[in-house]
Amino acid sequence: MAVGSVSMLGLSLNGQSALNADLIDQLKEADKSVMIKPFETRLTKVYKKQEDQAKLLEKLDSFRTAAAAFSSDISYLKRSVSVGGDSVSVTASDGVDIQNMTLNVKQLAKNSVAQLAKQFSTENGVVNGGAEALTLQIARAGDASDPLKNLSIDVKSGMTLSELRDAINNASGGKLTASILNVGGAEPYSLIVKSAQTGAEEELSFQWLDKNGDKLDADDTNNIKFKPTQIAQDAEFVYNGLEITRSSNTVSDLVSGVTIELKKADTTDVAVSITRNFGDLSAQMGAFVEAYNDLTKFLDEITKYSTDSGEAGSFQGDSRINSIRGELNRILFAQNDEGKNIADISRGQYDLNGDVMGMFFAFSLSDNGSLIYDQNTFERALEQDPEGIERLLRGVTDIVGAQAAGTAVPNGEAKSYNAGDLVINGVAIGAFDFNATDSAATNAQKLLEAINAKTADTGVSARLGASGANIILFNDTGDSISISGDKAGELGLPSGTFSGSVTNKDGIFATLDTYVDKLNGLWEDARMKLVETQLKSEVTSLTDSIQKALDRINAKYAIMTAQFASYNALISKYESSFSAVAQMIEQAANAD
Repeated sequence: MAVGSVSMLGLSLNGQSALNADLIDQLKEADKSVMIKPFETRLTKVYKKQEDQAKLLEKLDSFRTAAAAFSSDISYLKRSVSVGGDSVSVTASDGVDIQNMTLNVKQLAKNSVAQLAKQFSTENGVVNGGAEALTLQIARAGDASDPLKNLSIDVKSGMTLSELRDAINNASGGKLTASILNVGGAEPYSLIVKSAQTGAEEELSFQWLDKNGDKLDADDTNNIKFKPTQIAQDAEFVYNGLEITRSSNTVSDLVSGVTIELKKADTTDVAVSITRNFGDLSAQMGAFVEAYNDLTKFLDEITKYSTDSGEAGSFQGDSRINSIRGELNRILFAQNDEGKNIADISRGQYDLNGDVMGMFFAFSLSDNGSLIYDQNTFERALEQDPEGIERLLRGVTDIVGAQAAGTAVPNGEAKSYNAGDLVINGVAIGAFDFNATDSAATNAQKLLEAINAKTADTGVSARLGASGANIILFNDTGDSISISGDKAGELGLPSGTFSGSVTNKDGIFATLDTYVDKLNGLWEDARMKLVETQLKSEVTSLTDSIQKALDRINAKYAIMTAQFASYNALISKYESSFSAVAQMIEQAANAD
């Protein structure tokens, strides 16, 4: 009978104890499943929330950027210019008044061009071949204070053509341009001098002087006199029937914000139209609708809940996130003070009799809540009512200017008023006199002129009242008007401060911008900041709980490992003793 492989205690098999590391690992994993797995599951959900919150922040940023185009007046100030001819080009700055104009170019502005009559075989040909130095005087037809009025160039004996060119350029300080041209022929090199600017006042004249400063006749200059090849002239054109003259072909001081470039003389009237440019605005609206739909679709995803499958988004049940979509829709479709909202932006389709056949709307909602945008309808609506749509989308600033009405200005007595007798907004109004023979209306006109002479400093203008004998002070900025001075009352003006008002009414997109700023701004109490802080706190708390549970398990199984080692030692001892007994039994059995 063989007994060598039998375990006395049943705790080993072929000398291997059952109380080993594998058993400890199995027990440890079972404890982890009970004590740590729930924390890990919750932590995974928080990580998913953090991931979705980061995506939501990006989509809110994109949405706010797209919406910002409509909360600034810059987007509504773009201008387009159409020009019905090629004799002019016209550009208009943003915000320029919408207008039409007619232009007719009679002549272009030109600069003065003169050529040295004598030509040379090389650029180093000698201009002054005489034994004595000469002086070249170049004068400009403009005012006497111009440096070119007295421009004198020393032309030493033996000075070459290229040296004369350089001397003219250096002396004129950029007001003249001298150059050498190869015009062909046996002696092709010719000196050309032209004025840098155009206009009649740029016409140049040339005079040679001898060493004594006496003028030289043409015959005395060895044919180095200058002959004009182009006479300087002003530009002449007609603007809306008015004759206009300018020294340059670029005219930017005729209509504020408008630059007219004269290209060529032409007898044909050119029609110019400056209109609003809605191209950028309609494209930007398309980008906004795309950002809106992307944001709301994502909000639906992270807040969804399916009763059939039980599937839920990461923020399902979180009112801070659940409410965003509804709040966006409420703002987007809210009515303004005129009872209009974004859904009212539309255009009609008319038949030949002008009757409305149907209405097209720029914005509508699909069955799934997405915003549908009709760009053509939006552009047509903008053309028909640009101010109304701007009020709806951007808002409006209502300005009520301040006003102060005076009584009749005194008359019938000679009086002198000194600077400071009347002070408006802290600015002393200049001196003026009343004559004994002047009427109240005449004196009122004098007072008006004195006040309006300081408008740039005070921000206040004056106009005559209905009687013509009193003054009304006003502004169109909404700022206050302050009137003081010892003689204010004598002049019929009330002393004190008179207030205007400025009221800003936000449109849809200004309201959206404010709302998203509260959600996703830099402020510590912004809603998404609070969500982010809470999620970080949850991660910290769960991570800490997991670590504490893990520490307890590790401590427990460190003790168990030591205990198993002790048990295994005893088992090994008993198994060894049993093995000797087993051998004795086996030997006895074999002897029988």
